[in-house]
Amino acid sequence: LNHNAVRQHLAKLQLAGLVVKVDSAPTGLGRPSSKFKLNPESPFAINSNNLYQRLALMLLRIITTGKSAYEVGFEYGYGLDNTENGIESDRLGKIDNEVSNITKSKVVESIFQSIVAQGFAPQLIKNSNIVDFDLQKCPLQNAVDENSRIVCELHKGLIQGLASRLTVDQDSKVTVKSLIPAKSNHPPCKLSLKVS
Repeated sequence: LNHNAVRQHLAKLQLAGLVVKVDSAPTGLGRPSSKFKLNPESPFAINSNNLYQRLALMLLRIITTGKSAYEVGFEYGYGLDNTENGIESDRLGKIDNEVSNITKSKVVESIFQSIVAQGFAPQLIKNSNIVDFDLQKCPLQNAVDENSRIVCELHKGLIQGLASRLTVDQDSKVTVKSLIPAKSNHPPCKLSLKVS
C-alpha cells in the first residue's frame, strides 16, 4: 500500500461522510500534513446503539408525519434537515461542494462503503448496468425479525436517498431496483441497483 492508494481510500471515506479531514499546523518545510479522524456525526459508525438509535428516530418520524417507511428512509439518506418535532435527520453521504463531478462508479463505491460502514458485510456482484450486493450480515437483524417490511423499506429508502444525493447534478442515475430481505438467520439479503 503506497501513499497514493492511502490518499484515495481516505478521499472515498471522506466522500461517504465517515471521516473528516483535520489540517494540522506546519512542522517544518513543505506542506502541512493532513490528519483524518472518524466523523462523530456519521450515521454509519459500526455501533449497534447508533444504528438502533437512528432506527428509533426514523420510526418516530413515520409516526409523527404519517409518511411511509421508504419516504422517511429517503429523507434521511438524502440528508434533508427534518427538525420539526425535535427530530433531526442524520447526514448520510455528505458531499463537499468541490465534489460535483462524481462518476457512476464512485457513486456505487460510496454506496458500497456506506453499506460496509453500517456493518452489512456486502459482497459486490456487478453485471453491466446492474449492481447486486449480497448483504452477508444484518446489524439490525432483531428488528428485521420483528418487522422486515418496515425496517427493510427504511433501508431501501436510505440507499435510494444516498444514491439520489450523490447523483443530484449528474446525467446518470443510480436507482434501487430491489431489496429482498433474507429469512431469519439465513443471510444474505439481496440489494440490487440499476445504473443508467
